[in-house]
Amino acid sequence: MLGRIAGFAVALGLVHAHVLVAPSALSSEPPARIELRAPQAPNGLRLTDEPLYDSLEVSKRIAIAVYNQSPIYSQAGLNGWSQGYVRRGDRLSIVADSSVRRGCDGGRWYEVVGGGFICTGRGFRLASKEIVIKHPIAADTTSALPFKYARVTNGAPYMRRVPSAAQAEQIDRAMKAKAAFPKLVERRVRGLSYIAIDKVVTVDDRKYVRSKADQYFRAEDLTPISETKLIGEPVSDERPLPIAFVTADDAPIHCDPDSATVCGAAERYARFSAMTVEEARVQDAEGRWLDRASVRVAAAIERPRRIADDESWLHIDLSEQTMVAYEGDHPIFATLVSTGKGRRHATKRGTHRMVRKFISQTLNGPDPEYGSFRIAEVPWIAFYDDDFGIHTAYWHDNFGEPSSHGCTNMSPTDARWLFDWSGPLPRGWYGGNISLGVWVHITS
Repeated sequence: MLGRIAGFAVALGLVHAHVLVAPSALSSEPPARIELRAPQAPNGLRLTDEPLYDSLEVSKRIAIAVYNQSPIYSQAGLNGWSQGYVRRGDRLSIVADSSVRRGCDGGRWYEVVGGGFICTGRGFRLASKEIVIKHPIAADTTSALPFKYARVTNGAPYMRRVPSAAQAEQIDRAMKAKAAFPKLVERRVRGLSYIAIDKVVTVDDRKYVRSKADQYFRAEDLTPISETKLIGEPVSDERPLPIAFVTADDAPIHCDPDSATVCGAAERYARFSAMTVEEARVQDAEGRWLDRASVRVAAAIERPRRIADDESWLHIDLSEQTMVAYEGDHPIFATLVSTGKGRRHATKRGTHRMVRKFISQTLNGPDPEYGSFRIAEVPWIAFYDDDFGIHTAYWHDNFGEPSSHGCTNMSPTDARWLFDWSGPLPRGWYGGNISLGVWVHITS
């Protein structure tokens, strides 16, 4: 299955695509200074360039989603249950209408090409003529991040539409003093907030940003995100476990096993094969070592008994903040993660199956530091136990340290790889339930 990783079609073109300078290729002869860098290219980790949910089938009958989450049911009628959904503006090929009429709120049931049923009374319209869908939610599913994102300044106003020049001046005055906002201002942002950007518009020489949730923000109230440099490492004969990932900035490298003399520095998210892991240090095959506190080590473990030898599974190590993907007894991929921070948000230990996957979802809730949080269109989500899941974190670059509200955070590229590897959703679906999903084994 190693070939499956290396065989993905190249598609990213990311600014932060990186290649590793392997420790074994570095000179250890003083006085040359050693520099261990994070990868500068995908390094064998390649993602599919095929869109994950654009429906490409040619059909005379097309249904168009008109809700943000238009449901797909297991069967037509009152006994069907929602097993997936598509987003507003998405199109599905349909076979024919069903003989069942009940439970569709006055509409008709239709069978979907590839499986499932949709109801024209619950989020779909037939494309028998030209239908204009307001602001379709289009995700670029060939990239590590399907949207562009920005952080919203706490207290910033958001609006239902672009303000006129007079309304913009009134908003400016209200922000500077305790004056009234114009009615088009819905409310002000409170807490930690990120949006997915739909487009930028310019009115009267002033820029406004429309979010994917159809809200408008002043451009000066937004800060574009900075993408992480973290990308995981395929496990191979050339790079076996255990693998040490550097989590400190400019971590000192020591070339003499018997001396603390510094001979170089390791960049954050650099990695090397760890030959010796001790309480105080981690050493490579050349005898060079780093302080144990500056690295996290992804190590192999035995397959849990309840997981069959032909099944895929993940091991999340809470103490090391690492993840290793396995196929049977063979580790194939390792990386850093960020799990729950503190006792209140601790990630639960145990062994579970993935049960639901979504290309993206908006997450929100209380936060001890900011009061509340709302993170728009979080990509590549896989739930395995109620509301606990694995997903991208585009809002922080603290991988290797606990940082979440209980879920497991991954870098965008790593999370996208995991989404592909853990099995596809049905063609055309944006999210839904999965059967016999990949196992998730979490230990401390």
